[in-house]
Amino acid sequence: LYAGIGLMVISAGLGLYNSSRKFDREVKCPHCGKTFRGTQVDRNNGKCPECGESTTAGDVVLEARNVNKIFGTGKKSVHAVNDVNFVLHRGEIISIVGESGSGKTTFAKILLGLLGETSGEILYNDAPRFLKTGPMKKMYWQNIQAIFQDPFSTFNQFFRVEKILNDCLTLKGLGHLSREEKRQMMVDACKFVNLKYEELYNKYPFELSGGQMQRLMIARIFMM
Repeated sequence: LYAGIGLMVISAGLGLYNSSRKFDREVKCPHCGKTFRGTQVDRNNGKCPECGESTTAGDVVLEARNVNKIFGTGKKSVHAVNDVNFVLHRGEIISIVGESGSGKTTFAKILLGLLGETSGEILYNDAPRFLKTGPMKKMYWQNIQAIFQDPFSTFNQFFRVEKILNDCLTLKGLGHLSREEKRQMMVDACKFVNLKYEELYNKYPFELSGGQMQRLMIARIFMM
């Protein structure tokens, strides 16, 4: 999902990093029952390589139902998000386009769980989303992350690349892994976004180009 000012939500099913160290997903066709790698289905425009039918039927990842967000009260209230509905199937990309101030970023923050909706409902994997506790939010954010337009403000400029990526593994509960296992996961994440970990691990974010910081942000997301 892409908001016009450069906010992207990567949701489950769009290629998450998993414990097997592969940046792909399995897609099961609801028609023939066979399972394929997500990249195979993507190259076939979302259709099953075997039977040719759509693989997205009944495979809803994220859904918004009559979502509203109102800031303030009375005459000074602002209706930032007005009765928004959409359904995101696994493997799909949805774009939200609108003029400045139309509520794109506010709605994206609601999807991320950074803002609560005034009314309406967000469903994740066909079930109501509950973000009442820290552990619930942590589990949710392991599957849904944002890529912001300004990568420079995203990173702590006093942390080297190695620590930035290593902290992701700690947050994911993989702090118990050996140093070599962690390093291999960081190497794989960087390789996936066409970065060389060996050349970057000892650098600070301000030593990277804008493109490198954007890709590092994506690598960090896949490690979450």
